[in-house]
Amino acid sequence: MKQSKGFFKMRILFTLVFTLTNCGLLDHNYGIDGVDGERGKDGVAYISYNCTTEVSTWATTDPVYTESSAGVFRMAQPGTWEYTYTLPNGVTWSGRYAISINEGEPGTQGEPATEGAFWFLSGAHGLDGSDGADGKDKCYELWILDTGLQFDSLDCDQVYQLES
Repeated sequence: MKQSKGFFKMRILFTLVFTLTNCGLLDHNYGIDGVDGERGKDGVAYISYNCTTEVSTWATTDPVYTESSAGVFRMAQPGTWEYTYTLPNGVTWSGRYAISINEGEPGTQGEPATEGAFWFLSGAHGLDGSDGADGKDKCYELWILDTGLQFDSLDCDQVYQLES
């Protein structure tokens, strides 16, 4: 039996392609994926305690408050804090105030790598993502008044000195 040269060549080619494929030699090469950007830093909260009237008692669950903190912007802890104070005439004011921060923005996702044409050609690397923006700082003023507590949020750029 005589086999044709064409059949023999096809059988060799098939065997060669099958072997190279199973060995991974004809797999496509990818570049390296880009790295995701990092999340921005969270902003910081600051608070200033101010008293414009005489009080008999003052109490708060805020761990940052001290009597020496009047008029000074101190670094604050986020949370909801309770307060109560009594005026010399016996009127008592109580309630809650909340301190929050601006979180940093998430970074952008890195781009995926591209596929190379053949095993000997690598694909392009993906571009790295960019880092997220930092959160803006927040400043609060707490005013102890004879008409009740006043709690204001203001732009920290308006504050001359912040405790670090």
